[in-house]
Amino acid sequence: MKVYTVGPDTKFQMVTTDNKEFFRSFPEYGKPLGNCEFPSFYVEDLKAKKGNFFSTVRGPLLFDQKALNALTPSIQLAGELFSVPVEEQVELTYCNLLEVCDCLDEEKSSAPVSPFTGKKSQIIQFAFKSSKIQSKSGLFRIPYGRSAKIFAVTDMPSREDDFYSLYHAAELTGLEFRWQWTDEEK
Repeated sequence: MKVYTVGPDTKFQMVTTDNKEFFRSFPEYGKPLGNCEFPSFYVEDLKAKKGNFFSTVRGPLLFDQKALNALTPSIQLAGELFSVPVEEQVELTYCNLLEVCDCLDEEKSSAPVSPFTGKKSQIIQFAFKSSKIQSKSGLFRIPYGRSAKIFAVTDMPSREDDFYSLYHAAELTGLEFRWQWTDEEK
């Protein structure tokens, strides 16, 4: 089993909205949005490369129809899906990731100690308890503070349709995966 952080590939387009209050009204990460209507968005830099995934201030899980088709049913298991109108596009889909796995191995994770508080600060290298990674989609967050980090797990026993594998098989673009951890012995 391998775990990666998932983030936007900054070589591709980002979308935003003029309605700045919209994202401020969101609940904390991993909580349902309920009956939410997205305002109109627009592409910030039309000269940037167009990918299948678009970055937003709320994370990278905004994607086009090709990605939705390639990632179904995995993306549907990950959380709530919302239609997002974008001026330069027909329509995009936003996934509010709801899968949270309490799988962090705090003892093996690496986080510097703050000289001010004497406590561990932001984790710089993650370690996990593989038996606690119970993601149905292959995507998850951890309940560590108000972590916005998204993780992708692959090579899970009896799973071949995880998000990471489907993304790469479909040759999708717009995301960056950074290796964080493996359960293989070194």
